Amino acid sequence: MITDGTQPHENYDSFLARLDAATTSLSTRAGSLDKALAAVSLLVEPHESAVRKWERRRHYVSGQLAVHSGSPQSYTALRELHDMAPWSGS
Repeated sequence: MITDGTQPHENYDSFLARLDAATTSLSTRAGSLDKALAAVSLLVEPHESAVRKWERRRHYVSGQLAVHSGSPQSYTALRELHDMAPWSGS
């Protein structure tokens, strides 16, 4: 607080310049994030699609195992196919 009666010197031009610089920097970063998001989206969709297909195949093989009436070798082959994707939730 100033007690000699003079007004404090406020430098609004400097403040506005810093604000403009911060806005420019954040806009640049936002642009980079938008590009990264687009790239990740291009990669995620095919991965999710492949996971859904694998889960359907695994469900099908599980059904085949449940009604299997063939040879022990074919059962073992089906079991191995089924066990290859333990992460799919079945």
